[in-house]
Amino acid sequence: MNTRKARNSGSTVSELVGSLFGLGLVLLFFWGIGWSFYRHGAGHGVAAVFLPPYAWYRGVAALSDEPKWKEKYDVRTEQIAILVIYSLNSDPDWQMSSRDYVQSIKKWLKQVPEPERHKIKDASREFGAAMTDFTQHYLLAMLDGDSQPHPENNPAIQARVARFSGVKGLSEEWRRLLQDTSTMTDLMGVLRRGDTPKNLRLLRLSSDDSTAADRTQIENRIRAVIQAMNTKVEQTVNDLFAQ
Repeated sequence: MNTRKARNSGSTVSELVGSLFGLGLVLLFFWGIGWSFYRHGAGHGVAAVFLPPYAWYRGVAALSDEPKWKEKYDVRTEQIAILVIYSLNSDPDWQMSSRDYVQSIKKWLKQVPEPERHKIKDASREFGAAMTDFTQHYLLAMLDGDSQPHPENNPAIQARVARFSGVKGLSEEWRRLLQDTSTMTDLMGVLRRGDTPKNLRLLRLSSDDSTAADRTQIENRIRAVIQAMNTKVEQTVNDLFAQ
């Protein structure tokens, strides 16, 4: 009698384990299909429908897949840096060409979890502030006759850079800004040509402006331009991250 009960009990346990295993495979199959469509596209989704082992594989692999927003993290944060750099440019051609660019970044940001989105936003502000601080020190050094200024060595600017260094795309774009002098030359050219709003236009910097009154006027104008730049950068960042 006891032997029979033990056999029945063992059989019940085996059936239960078998049922749970089968249910697990079914759930993994449908999870794999759904994940394949969502994460890898229609082709992978269709393959998972007709090839259960592939669906199971995708279902298990989903546990180690990075979130989709992380795939383009470095590229997207570099693009944010570029938009911050060129946020001063009111040239109609640039404004037209940047619209789709901005929308694609905003679409990506909606996929980013809120804590990470706040981190990128704060880092973008620091990037913009470092850029405008850099510009101010650059212009003032030129006014003093320094033909090759290096504002990046300023401790305050270095502190700002440290605060966005954890976002690779911003760090890479900052490195390019320092290495590629044409970027700063372009920025200075934009300010001088008047491709910006009126409050961002610089007075001419030249050796003719030699009197103390002229210098004070130019320094005041530079500070006014920097203040306007900060406002424009802040507006650009806020617009990008608006939900």
